[in-house]
Amino acid sequence: MSKTISVTIIGKKPVAEGIYEFTLAPEAGNNLPSYQAGAHIDVCIDDVTVRQYSLMGEFEAPSVYKIGVMRDPDGRGGSQRLCDSFQVGDTLTISEPRNLFSLQPAAHYG
Repeated sequence: MSKTISVTIIGKKPVAEGIYEFTLAPEAGNNLPSYQAGAHIDVCIDDVTVRQYSLMGEFEAPSVYKIGVMRDPDGRGGSQRLCDSFQVGDTLTISEPRNLFSLQPAAHYG
């Protein structure tokens, strides 16, 4: 994983059946890197479990990151642990945002 950032869960709410929105804030005095549409972060759930989640919301000089997590009962356990075990006030280690699906400028006609 690239450079890591320590964040605190400052919000967790169900937004649909089995889907939670997590709001992550940096440690006091730190800033979060900006990102572009389509970016995601790695979330370290434990020493061996890392999952990728897309960022949503404000991307220019964000004060928080928001991710949506679907609790998959048939998955490998990462989303279940994140949704069931992590609460507001808990700390997570995440990667800096990276974008494997960045938008490309469209051709201009006229």
